[in-house]
Amino acid sequence: MLFLVSGKQTSIQEVGVAVRRKLVVVLTGAMVALGSFQVVSAHEFTAKSHVSIKVTKKGFKGSVSSEEDSCLEGRKVVLLKKRNDKKVDSTHTDGSGDWTIRVPDAAGKYYAKVTRSIDEYQDEYHHLHDCQGNESDTAQA
Repeated sequence: MLFLVSGKQTSIQEVGVAVRRKLVVVLTGAMVALGSFQVVSAHEFTAKSHVSIKVTKKGFKGSVSSEEDSCLEGRKVVLLKKRNDKKVDSTHTDGSGDWTIRVPDAAGKYYAKVTRSIDEYQDEYHHLHDCQGNESDTAQA
């Protein structure tokens, strides 16, 4: 059986080869295009946090660590006196999770507390990041 393609007589086998070639080109192009897009979807996580404390000549320092990097920067850290759990001062962590609080002439036992942080992003993907709070060991000044 012969077909008329672009003014030429063409057999069924030749038509099939041409169609398959075009199909391969189209599918390859589609796969390349789809592979270049990153899939973004909603995500939620709850991550544990740890806070450390060390005595320095000028006060206290420490760091917040977590399995999630987004739980490090901007975390509120509160310094408390152990004897009465009274707040001495507070600060926020830097981009590495480090913090410092100046306390001239500090004496006694102190501990640090990193507060829970929940960030919710209301965009088309909806992100919810729950960074848990925690308390440090006690440090003697």
